[in-house]
Amino acid sequence: GATLTRAAYAALGAVKGALDAHAEQVLAALPDDDDRAAARRLMVRLVHAGVGGEADTRWRRTLRELRPDDDAGRARLDRVLDRLVDARLLVTGGAAGDARTVEIGHEALLKSWKTFRGWIDAERDRLVRLARLVEWVSDWKKNPDQLLAGSKLVYAEDVAAENGGDLEVDARELLALSLAARDRALREAERERRWKRMA
Repeated sequence: GATLTRAAYAALGAVKGALDAHAEQVLAALPDDDDRAAARRLMVRLVHAGVGGEADTRWRRTLRELRPDDDAGRARLDRVLDRLVDARLLVTGGAAGDARTVEIGHEALLKSWKTFRGWIDAERDRLVRLARLVEWVSDWKKNPDQLLAGSKLVYAEDVAAENGGDLEVDARELLALSLAARDRALREAERERRWKRMA
């Protein structure tokens, strides 16, 4: 039964427009295209992409989950992160160092910043697949014996290939351990087949 006055509606539109304009200015002010590409990668990794009509939501991550492997990539991420935090597009909190958390400054950015919206829509399928792998990583951290196998392992390999250097360190570790366990099992199965043939 609540109503929204025409003035309030216009003001709401003005706020959304201001958020979009502010975010665009921040993006344009980054020094070069590589920094802008790093900003895009960082922003979309902080979104839990909705599926089948579900709304997109903010996803709080740690720096450990977001940092690239190489020194140059880490330096670029830190530089871009500082700019986006200073502009209040992102906020940080929690512990120091790599345990520090990062998240989108306000849920409204998910709808009001048109460029960001486009990034999310363009990468939705990849983001959904990445989120599933991150859930498996969380399960593995609770139970280190719970490695990936079968179709899950194939899925994780595909996600790793799709995300390249953007795959978080724990996901890379889980994948490496799972692949090593699969290789051991294959070698053992081959040895057993040879013994049976010789018997």
